[in-house]
Amino acid sequence: EVMRKNILTKDKRLDGRNLDEVREVIWEVWLLPRTHGSALFQRGMTQALSIATLWGPDDVQTLDWMMPESEKRYIHHYNFPPYSVWEVRMMRWVGRREIGHWALAERALIAVLPELSDFPYTIRVVSEITTCNGSSSMASICGSTMSLMHAWVPIKEPVAWVAMGMIYDEETHKYKILSDIQAQEDFLWDMDFKVARTKNGITAMQLDVKIKWLKMDVFRDAFSQSKWAISYILERMLMVQPKVNEKLSPYAPLIMNLQVPVDKISAIIWKGWENVQRMEKDYNVRISIAEDGMTTVTAVNQEWGEKVIAEIKEKL
Repeated sequence: EVMRKNILTKDKRLDGRNLDEVREVIWEVWLLPRTHGSALFQRGMTQALSIATLWGPDDVQTLDWMMPESEKRYIHHYNFPPYSVWEVRMMRWVGRREIGHWALAERALIAVLPELSDFPYTIRVVSEITTCNGSSSMASICGSTMSLMHAWVPIKEPVAWVAMGMIYDEETHKYKILSDIQAQEDFLWDMDFKVARTKNGITAMQLDVKIKWLKMDVFRDAFSQSKWAISYILERMLMVQPKVNEKLSPYAPLIMNLQVPVDKISAIIWKGWENVQRMEKDYNVRISIAEDGMTTVTAVNQEWGEKVIAEIKEKL
């Protein structure tokens, strides 16, 4: 009651911040040099370590469910271990929090991913929450954006995210909008409205509300205030990773494409895919041939990839 009153009458938050103030943002990239891409994002006490891994087009995730079978080229996973909130308990199966948060982060970033024709990689990002005081899913999206840029993924625009809150007085019908809420503000107050956006538009939203009404004025105010908060976060992000890395990590696979005439496919694969299997074994590569003749070679290094391409060209 004291915290809510201080907000409504004094614009005073629990940690002393202004209503529109974002907690301090701290960044670091290439924290894990052996990975294809990595970034650490911290806002206040909430910290996320995001790791990006790239592999070939044959490694897409197949979704075998009630709907027709489909595939996912971009996979986002989110882990929230008990020690991140100073708890001691057994770590067993994935819970609804992890499933919901990784689906939310995945949706926020899909809109800015490059087209398959421009970047024929399967992409997986894992966000490890190391400490948390609210907005861990937001931290995972910011960290994952930087991790993708660090891994040479040519995303269309960087994405940042912020969680907006609200305090509502049922007697006076007054309300206050808060930027970048922490755990206590999320648990004890009336709204958690998450907004992910680039400089030019919104990519995802999520709303948790605990009151019986929500006027459009609240959305307008929250969107307006979130735009400034996200601009601040994006500015801090781009100070550390201003653009997509120009070079692929030496530990990431190299993918090369070659268009093969459809009538020449049989000459390349030979009987029972014998020729393809031999090249994959000899050069430590993976070869994928689509029905339209688009051939993709996923190689450990450029030298072996070029040798396979040269051998395929000899048969055309």
